[in-house]
Amino acid sequence: MDRRSWKLFFCIFVTTLLINQYFSPSVEFDSGKTAWKESVQAQLKNLETLPSIQDFPLIQLIPSGGSKILGVDIDGNALTLATNVPMPQSLQIGKTQAFLSYVNETKEPVVYRTNKNKLQIEKLDLQEGGLCYIAHQKEGETTPTLTAARKVRGEILTAQDVLEDGFVFNKACEFIGMFDARYQKVRATQEYFRLANEVEVKKKAPYPLYVLENAYQMLVFSPEGGSLAEINLPFKEGKNTKSVVQKIDVDRSMQANHPENDLFPTAPYRVIEEGTTVTKNPKEGSYYPLLRRNILGKGGAVLHEIAPQYYCCSLQESGEIPELYEVTRFEKSLIEFRSTGSRRKIIKRYFLPDDPEALPYVFFLTVEVEGAPDKLLLSSGIPEVELVSGYFSPALKYLTRKNGQKQVHQISLPKLDEAAPTVLPEGIVPQWTVNSNGFFGVIMDPLSYQADAIKATAVPGKEACTRMTLIDSAYNLHPASRYPGYLLSAPFPAKNRAEFRIFAGPFEADTLQKIDQTLIEANRGNPEYTKAQSSHGWFSFISAPFSHFLFLLMRLFHAATHSWGLSIILLTVVMRLVLYPLNAWSFRVGQRNRTIMPQAKKIQEKYKNQPEKAQMEMMKLYKETGYNPFMGCFPAFIQMPFLLGMLDLLKSSFDLRGASFIPGWIDNLAAPDVLFSWHYPLFYFGTNFHLLPVIFALVTFLQQKFTMVISGADEGPLTEQQQQQKMLGKVMVVGLAIAFYHFPSGLNLYWIFSSIFGILQQYCMYRFRPKESDLKKS
Repeated sequence: MDRRSWKLFFCIFVTTLLINQYFSPSVEFDSGKTAWKESVQAQLKNLETLPSIQDFPLIQLIPSGGSKILGVDIDGNALTLATNVPMPQSLQIGKTQAFLSYVNETKEPVVYRTNKNKLQIEKLDLQEGGLCYIAHQKEGETTPTLTAARKVRGEILTAQDVLEDGFVFNKACEFIGMFDARYQKVRATQEYFRLANEVEVKKKAPYPLYVLENAYQMLVFSPEGGSLAEINLPFKEGKNTKSVVQKIDVDRSMQANHPENDLFPTAPYRVIEEGTTVTKNPKEGSYYPLLRRNILGKGGAVLHEIAPQYYCCSLQESGEIPELYEVTRFEKSLIEFRSTGSRRKIIKRYFLPDDPEALPYVFFLTVEVEGAPDKLLLSSGIPEVELVSGYFSPALKYLTRKNGQKQVHQISLPKLDEAAPTVLPEGIVPQWTVNSNGFFGVIMDPLSYQADAIKATAVPGKEACTRMTLIDSAYNLHPASRYPGYLLSAPFPAKNRAEFRIFAGPFEADTLQKIDQTLIEANRGNPEYTKAQSSHGWFSFISAPFSHFLFLLMRLFHAATHSWGLSIILLTVVMRLVLYPLNAWSFRVGQRNRTIMPQAKKIQEKYKNQPEKAQMEMMKLYKETGYNPFMGCFPAFIQMPFLLGMLDLLKSSFDLRGASFIPGWIDNLAAPDVLFSWHYPLFYFGTNFHLLPVIFALVTFLQQKFTMVISGADEGPLTEQQQQQKMLGKVMVVGLAIAFYHFPSGLNLYWIFSSIFGILQQYCMYRFRPKESDLKKS
């Protein structure tokens, strides 16, 4: 390929890379770290043999009742491994009397010696790079399983995730510690049991749930921390609802394949009806879970539990488990909690607005503290995972006001196992903070004080599990480790009383504007919640104005057609009309340049053995005729802001989420189309076939062919350069199909019709093109 072809190919490659980067997850992944992890896991996976399970000092203990407990015999002591079967309350291990203590509701047993309830085993001898083996027992199996692992950079890496706790042995089959599956770490025995015991002591039994509900939201409260365990948003098609939330494929999958996780709330709850407290069973479907919540198994057993410190509006010291509260007041639209602890007295009062239509998805919180409120943090909760155009895109933001100007700032997502306190510059006052999953979020708006710092914390995905892990779980299509959770917390004020207005719902333009307008009319200021769905990135200063312009046009078309798909098609027509003068000028330049092609071919044939001479003659010809080979790229460069604006529109417009165009094929314009699906995931393609990117590639191919016809490039034998460009065009078509494969159907729809209208436009311009004599004069 010549230099010009390489430049063209490089431009295409960079453009595709930028588009993919624009739609890539906002989570900062360390590519180097991913590489060495994959390398280690590949080595472990390819181990020829594993030691026999009989080589390890494991014993089978059979207590009364006949339940089997896998154990390890170390110096006469015995430890147990989780078996998820009914366990006795006590058992005899040799000469040592021990008792069982359940860690959580999944009935994972831990054995303690009766000697002061302590285990004296505390071995932990695993060097960096050391090979080890994890002995664990999978649910439903009666024999233990071995998994090879290696310690690399402080992490225990396995060929695949080990979801069960287990015993860790070195290469000599010597016991060295306990494997903590929650954090993928090896812990000393005493530390392991200490952490397990802390969980057991605090979590003795399920607590009753209380519900406040209106047409826009179901708020589910727990006495643990007096906080929100769930925030569920009704779907648009539900009865007595004015919600704007549409069902998408994830919701349908939960309903069809995991009905136990399509219950709202996840357990029976108490509600006020006709002035009386009534206990009700969970409702089936009809809600979108805004927060991550417990994952249930068959029969209602809790498989993954969300700890109360991750609930919304949890008030606690950093790292502590929230204390218990008692309900002191419960009404139709109000609930009041009072702490039962001795350190300080806390009253938390939640209430719904009197007119929910004026303030949709909004509720209020008042907190009163008796005692020192310092070190207390109020958290946002962890939003459920929402895939925006197929990618995980959480965002943490805050709005500030300085010199009368308001601006939204994005917080860099913290790494796991570390909290990143954001200390605000002097003079910068945060008006509110937002924890978002892309299309939904929680806006914490303090009304009576202003925070001077914000704390962002990352939570491992296995600790705050998402319902996405249930989809094709047999193939581990969405592993929990891929979706860490993020908490935003703000320090409680020095004074003992604070009020909050909290928005928990969709970032839909009309909804946010209605709230802003309501508060302005009530003389409560303008919170500008509409800025919560702001654009951030390298090109946001370019894309944002164009995105806003395109969105206004699209909404205008939607008002006329009541179809977002038709609105996108009409938008392409308008864009083609707006850009017609530019495209017409480009066509005219191309037609004028066509007149010099015969001269260029003669020069190439005459000096085919003298490339330097040929290049000099070509440059001379270009100068005499005013031909610029790069002018053809100018229209594409001018259209880039509109492309970025369209990308930004599809990333941020809630209206397109769940919007159907062709039912059964294009059911969500903000996600890729699905023509048909399969279960086994294929590399890059996943489990769905998307047809629109293929159609887009074919239309682009036809457009290239038509462009060659009207430009005269196919007249006569092709030069070597033209052959290379033709081949490059074919490669580009395949590259576009791959690059656009996971893009939202709305974007593919836009480019398909843009290309079709482009062909029609080129045909019209070619049909009524000026004569060659006029071109030479121009």
